[in-house]
Amino acid sequence: MIHRFLLSGSGFEKKELLQIASYYRNYLQSDILKNWADKTADSAYGGYLTCFDRKWNITGYDKGAWGQARHIFTFSEAYRLFGKEKKWLYLAKTGIDFIKNRMYDGNGRLYYLVDRSGMQIKEKTISIFSDAFFILGLSHYIFVTDTTAELDLFKTVYAKFEENITNENFKDITPYMYEKSVLHHAVFMIALNAVTTASTVLGTEHCSSLIHYCLDKILNLFLDKERNCIVEKKMTDGTFCTGHNSRLVNVGHTYECLWFILDAAKTLKNADLLKTVCSIANSTEEHIKQTSKPLIFSFALDGKAEKNTTWKYEATFSPFDNVSWTYAESLCLFGYLAALTKNDTYILRFKHIHNLVQNHFVDTEYGDWFHALDENFKVIKNFKGSVVKTAFHIPRALMK
Repeated sequence: MIHRFLLSGSGFEKKELLQIASYYRNYLQSDILKNWADKTADSAYGGYLTCFDRKWNITGYDKGAWGQARHIFTFSEAYRLFGKEKKWLYLAKTGIDFIKNRMYDGNGRLYYLVDRSGMQIKEKTISIFSDAFFILGLSHYIFVTDTTAELDLFKTVYAKFEENITNENFKDITPYMYEKSVLHHAVFMIALNAVTTASTVLGTEHCSSLIHYCLDKILNLFLDKERNCIVEKKMTDGTFCTGHNSRLVNVGHTYECLWFILDAAKTLKNADLLKTVCSIANSTEEHIKQTSKPLIFSFALDGKAEKNTTWKYEATFSPFDNVSWTYAESLCLFGYLAALTKNDTYILRFKHIHNLVQNHFVDTEYGDWFHALDENFKVIKNFKGSVVKTAFHIPRALMK
């Protein structure tokens, strides 16, 4: 039985810090990762099964590159954190082998979707995110295992990714629709994470120009200087787009991106970026406070946020919905900022988000978290996995 672990008080004392660390370590191993480790490996065809309902019954067999690649990262990090147990190494490697043999196009790109066996390609190389997540997972696997066996493949995928990410007319950006002269924040924030992680293998000198390129797009193009918030899309000249959700701020993306920037700051040894991250986090929080909600999925700078779908094959969410990965990224960011600044504002925010998760998201009966709740914290999506919703955002945040 999963127990709830609630936090109180204004600051962090050493005893409480140890309790928090112990709780998350135990919860990860006994619940989140255990459930996925027991069910995700496909012994028949390799790779991972990722589509499960609340009770962990399989709801689909298709394999998406996002889910396959994300699991490589998760299990590689579990291997690093939890005593280098062979089971984590096996789980990470099964994803690498499946992608190499069934989802790799041979030219540095990944197919987006295949059937269970990988013999039928359902969607080809339509998403640069597929390549980014594979760079993230494979580079971390190489880093934690110190292997050279996958190095040539990694370098080929990285080189093609660098070529494509710096091409503003690159069209394979599913789940987004390509529009001439329109850029999407998600492309560059995910690239920042992937490239920063890749630098542990390729070296900071090799990756620094691409890290700076992504930072420039995020902080000088997508950051609205007047409101100090990161919007999801802009024209290439920095002006706002027109039409549906043209001034949208995706809160989960913002918080996820901000801790990516903190990681990049460590890699680049740029302490000034911490002030920038704190400033954007504070501005975003002020907008959330105006809604009188503890945390929301999205808002618009012009006050006209509409329903939006973040990924292909994912649910559509309303601005006031409470979505699991948004909460996971919030925990990660504010825990990170609390540790770096010792500021009570971030400590309290971390504790508040933690308690909301414990009271509303944790599925004490079947494990893991509920996927999404409405604005009143009623469960609206309880499935455990899909081709994109996998063991990634939640375990990654808790491991971080």
